[in-house]
Amino acid sequence: MADDLTTSDAWVPPHPVARDDVTEMLHGAYDLHVHSGPDRRPRRYDALDLMRGYAAAGMAGAVVKDHFLPTVGRTHLLNRLLPEFRSFSTCVLNASIGGLNPAAVESALDAGVRYFIMPTVSAAHYRRYEGHPPLDAGSWPDITVLDGQDRLTPATSAVLDALQGHDVVLASGHLSPHETRVLFREAHSRGLRRLVVTHASIDFIDMPMEIQRELAALGAVIEHAYVSALFNRPVGLDRMWYQMRELGLGSCYLASDLGQPHNPAPLDGWRAALGGLLALGATKDDVAQLVRDTPGGVVDGLPKFAGSWIPDGWTPDGEAPATGARS
Repeated sequence: MADDLTTSDAWVPPHPVARDDVTEMLHGAYDLHVHSGPDRRPRRYDALDLMRGYAAAGMAGAVVKDHFLPTVGRTHLLNRLLPEFRSFSTCVLNASIGGLNPAAVESALDAGVRYFIMPTVSAAHYRRYEGHPPLDAGSWPDITVLDGQDRLTPATSAVLDALQGHDVVLASGHLSPHETRVLFREAHSRGLRRLVVTHASIDFIDMPMEIQRELAALGAVIEHAYVSALFNRPVGLDRMWYQMRELGLGSCYLASDLGQPHNPAPLDGWRAALGGLLALGATKDDVAQLVRDTPGGVVDGLPKFAGSWIPDGWTPDGEAPATGARS
């Protein structure tokens, strides 16, 4: 495994870090936002090396995110190879799969995806904020979930139609705070209960506390991503900690959003983040809430192996029962 999932150079976190050993604090933790290969973008590790490292550190699970393609094939094999660790797949509704495309959503559901993310690199809000589209998504259309009358677009409603009645996570991606508020109100009215505000404090989201409170009252969970502290427009870990305390730790969790080759290795980022929270006055119980209890609740009960392709009675240790022919 490449350099044992640690940063080879002498990376120094941009904030104070307590001297406490955080090794045990990683036990049972979840990273619900991390990147790995194969991917269109360069990544520090492939999914197997990354998840093996997380499992060896005692972590309980992770969401495998790819901006461009669903990750269900990767996570199915990861769950067979690492039975004590839980890998969760995603489907991000960017232009690479047709954007707000109900056919892609239905296909992903049938294949076993249970974590859906609104547009990221294709989101109109994100592209306006950056001033230019990402190079690997430059020719794609901008995607918004709202029309000119501040209502959900027909395509967005069709996606919610496809998700309605399924026990899935719906995350906000790179939508604006206002888009997320309108979307989540409607999603909640349709019975979707696993709602996640993605990296609420990152510079291009910067979700106001009043909207965070409103969405938390709906039952949404607010994610803060450690990578926000490492951007060229960094958001201090102290600001994230302030927002989490203001809202209530039971409504928030910490994720890494790491995996890029120019950033520290994810496990190094985790150690710096946990030590940084302790330096800011968080207790070990506070940290456990943010990295174990709240994120664990987001994915609790989601099936490890899912999808309509799996025959009744199938187990990862036995042969699948015979089914009718279907190509």
